[in-house]
Amino acid sequence: MYVYDDVIYLLKARGLSDKTVSNYLTALRLLERHTGKSFKEVGVDEVFSFLSKQTPPSRYMYAIALRSVFKLLGREDYVKIKIPKVRERKYTLISEEEVEKICMSLFNHKRKVAVAIALMYELALRVSELCNLRLNDLNLSDWTATVERIKSRRVYKLPIVSHWVKELLTSYISTHPRHTEYVIYSQ
Repeated sequence: MYVYDDVIYLLKARGLSDKTVSNYLTALRLLERHTGKSFKEVGVDEVFSFLSKQTPPSRYMYAIALRSVFKLLGREDYVKIKIPKVRERKYTLISEEEVEKICMSLFNHKRKVAVAIALMYELALRVSELCNLRLNDLNLSDWTATVERIKSRRVYKLPIVSHWVKELLTSYISTHPRHTEYVIYSQ
């Protein structure tokens, strides 16, 4: 691992999350496996060869990682690693009424799933933010939730405003087992 210590240090000094650092190291290891060389000895043509063998989403992620690492290491040829265009994602938006209908239909037999969907919708949570949400992060007297955002590491006090989410949450918490401090728990 000592080969990567300087890279890890530079990436963390740049403020990247542990997950991002891990993803960048994965890209370096895969590049090394592909070329049979240390990433410090790999040329840009070999990077292109490696990237050409990847799926479009992986190609995009690995190009960003390798370009960033090459730049941090002071390699001037990093500019030759172009970030491929990603197809524009198409989103289908569903209304609050549809989300409410889904959650209400699930609540009687899949209570935890219904509350998870409702909280993710109401508070615009990522899955990891939902998984880290604890009971004491919820204040049901003023209907707020204290959430640490994964990307920014900032803590926000978010309002819970929808009446149907309040109803689901109140009912769910009244039957919540006390063996865990997390709102959404796993057995």
